[in-house]
Amino acid sequence: MKITATRDFLLSTFWILALCEEIVGLTTSPINSTPVSTDEFEESRHHERPSTGIEALRFKRQALKKNETNTWKDGIVEYFFDSVLEEKTRKGFLKAAAAWEKDTCVKFQETKETPPEGKDVLFVTVDENDRKVCESHVGKLGGKQPLFLGEGCESFGHAAHEIGHALGLFHTQNRHDRDEYIKVIEKNIEEVYKPQYVLKNTDENDNYGLPYDYGSIMHYGSPLKEPVMVPKQQNYEQTIGSPMISLIDLQIVNKLYNCDENCKDITTNCENGGFPHPQNCSKCICPGGYDGDLCNEMVGGIEIKTNKDQRLTGHRFCKVDGNGIALRSHHHIVPVILYSKNMFPGVIVELHYKYDDSVKVAPVQPETFPCEDIEESCKLLEKINFCNNEKFSDRLKLRICPVMCKLCEPGTNFTLPKLPSA
Repeated sequence: MKITATRDFLLSTFWILALCEEIVGLTTSPINSTPVSTDEFEESRHHERPSTGIEALRFKRQALKKNETNTWKDGIVEYFFDSVLEEKTRKGFLKAAAAWEKDTCVKFQETKETPPEGKDVLFVTVDENDRKVCESHVGKLGGKQPLFLGEGCESFGHAAHEIGHALGLFHTQNRHDRDEYIKVIEKNIEEVYKPQYVLKNTDENDNYGLPYDYGSIMHYGSPLKEPVMVPKQQNYEQTIGSPMISLIDLQIVNKLYNCDENCKDITTNCENGGFPHPQNCSKCICPGGYDGDLCNEMVGGIEIKTNKDQRLTGHRFCKVDGNGIALRSHHHIVPVILYSKNMFPGVIVELHYKYDDSVKVAPVQPETFPCEDIEESCKLLEKINFCNNEKFSDRLKLRICPVMCKLCEPGTNFTLPKLPSA
């Protein structure tokens, strides 16, 4: 994928116009897994069995309040694969377990032999009564504890969500402060799924002082037609239902299992909302868009992080036509990090920005580029008559396909014209 950007994003307000088949953001993930579309992921979420009666108490109504009985001893989760489990499902579980393990102090250990009666073990299996269900108890139940990964539940997102439950995470939309961030439209919820949207109270729910994250892997998505939930910040409509583990998810698990105790005697000045890595306290676990030992370096793009709190998942959206969307940044450095959820190879992003008049910035020297096409993108763009399409600026055409659009002579250099003022 080729992304065209104007410069380092030292912005205050900016506009984005994106040409895309479908673009969504990608949250922080310890393992670079294959992207899963939000629609596909939300459909699979509904494979989680609706909870009623006694089952509701066992499966989806357990609290995140930490105690010795509902967390795994010493953060070690032993697991055992049912012989009926398909190889692709085993691989999905292992990839998801490795992701949780990589940036926490939790460890997953496979046991090959059938565990003895009474031993605390996660039994990864398929529910014979409903072979399409994805389900887990919240926290440690004790004894042989089933984690159901049925048909369609073998992807990273499905497995990581259910492992999150097994570690002690409930659905984000059950947080006691949910109504401050999400409007739930009860008339659109099927009766059997209503328990999945019941608010916890403060006696049940400990959020460890962490903010509500629309991009949590534990947050249900919502269809755009007849939505079940609507974020009160509308730009997050396509952020909920993420198939990736977020930074806040990692922080909650690290607090739940006292991982920060590993670094209590070491001072690590993590920047931009990062926190010390419990396995190597001299380095930090960083929000999406930041890198380096102290999260003080920039990386290529996943999402648009305009929040004051850089830990939070940023805005995600797909914009095909029109004049784009205006976002105001609360942070001097705005990472813009994108990927095509359908693996579309020719995504183009054009940024228009203006500075806050109160901020004094050194003048930017014009950049010089060789007159050559970005071949992979130009082959694709030629099919949509890119060079003659007035929706795309001459500046963008010059930067991506100057030869194809006959805007310069091959073998020469050119300087990009200034962006028009917003």
